Amino acid sequence: MTWDEPLHLAAALRRRDYLVSSWPWRALAYVATTVPIAGVLSVGLLIIGPPC
Repeated sequence: MTWDEPLHLAAALRRRDYLVSSWPWRALAYVATTVPIAGVLSVGLLIIGPPC
């Protein structure tokens, strides 16, 4: 990372080159990894969580 790149999302959004920077890819990677993991964990909790 160079010193010219913003460190926070708020600063990145104010830049003209936001869409060609690494920030949208970071968000896509976060969603692509978090949503499936959260889905698997929630199904596991639904199976063992409710009282019989």
